[in-house]
Amino acid sequence: VAPSESAATVLSYLESIDVFELIHFPGASRRPQGDLIQCVVSSDLASIVVVALRELGVSERGSITIDRLEARVSRTHDACSDPDPGVVVWEEVEAKTAAMATMSTAYLLYLMAATVIAAIGILTDSVVLIIGAMVVGPEIGPLSGLSVGLIRRRRELVRQSLISLGVGFPLAFVAAFLATWAFRATGVAPETLDAGMHPATMF
Repeated sequence: VAPSESAATVLSYLESIDVFELIHFPGASRRPQGDLIQCVVSSDLASIVVVALRELGVSERGSITIDRLEARVSRTHDACSDPDPGVVVWEEVEAKTAAMATMSTAYLLYLMAATVIAAIGILTDSVVLIIGAMVVGPEIGPLSGLSVGLIRRRRELVRQSLISLGVGFPLAFVAAFLATWAFRATGVAPETLDAGMHPATMF
């Protein structure tokens, strides 16, 4: 969605590059107010187009939306098929990692559950439970967010990821400690644990 006064510039830019199915609906958008412009680009051009649209001020007073088209049936489709379907669209990656890196009650509960499962896995010398803890643990979200944030120099994403990790892991450690203490207090777990008692999970 581009402000009406800059729509002509946006259309001129899009017509100058390799885009297809370029459609213009003047005044179609009410909030944000402006012209609705749609086009199809190959994924290797997507990030370049987004950067250019940002420089034209579209993201400040309008909006930019990226959708992946699963199938198109036309000669145009043959002309603009992606040369590399696995190419990274960074804006898409940023949006997904930002959502995964956000700290929430569910994130904290899953992380605490994962560390308790891991503690039980060590106490019972069960590799299966250690793997189960890895599956349950949601820390891949903020770790991915931190990596993408550092690579793309997105301070807010880095800050958000560090908060999730900085709050989540201490709580998870406390949960594992309390669970182990409870297991020992009730006689379920041994009072001491040495390397010989859990050789399979020594790693």
